[in-house]
Amino acid sequence: VQRNEANQFHNVIGGKGPLLGGWNYAATLTSSWSSNVFRDHDTDMNLFQAGLNGYGGQNCNYRWNGPGVGAVAGQGNCFYLSPFAKDNQAQNPGALYNIQTEVFSRTVRDIEVADVVIDGTLGRLPGGDIAGAFGAQWRREAESIHNSDLLRSGYAAFGGPAVDRDADRTVKSVFTEWNLPI
Repeated sequence: VQRNEANQFHNVIGGKGPLLGGWNYAATLTSSWSSNVFRDHDTDMNLFQAGLNGYGGQNCNYRWNGPGVGAVAGQGNCFYLSPFAKDNQAQNPGALYNIQTEVFSRTVRDIEVADVVIDGTLGRLPGGDIAGAFGAQWRREAESIHNSDLLRSGYAAFGGPAVDRDADRTVKSVFTEWNLPI
């Protein structure tokens, strides 16, 4: 079963109104946050190979560097995994452990924005009013992605290799814009 869990929050607060002499302001603060967790199963190719060699099963004393003390291929708590079995009913259920490792990936995004804009008229030309605007914006964006050990290891049959990431940036900007109708 593949599962996605998504949570999102978005908040905005702001105000706008008149200033002196036909000028207006608008100011907003925005905050957004989202989290997405993806869960699935993948095959750990190290465990898959161990199962093919008779060291399958969750209780088989098989380590990253080979069989441990008391582990004997196809005996006791160690089972053979047959990818060519007629059906999974013929497999020892313990061997399915070697092809069903849970994996996940969690992505979190966070954005904060502050905006201020002032606009209005500054006199008149033969073609109409001189209209202008200027403003500033501050924005911070962050993203982090964290993956399960199997995805990071590069030994996942279908989903790897993946790299964890934490990144953020801050952007500051100003602008001005004028309409001069001649």
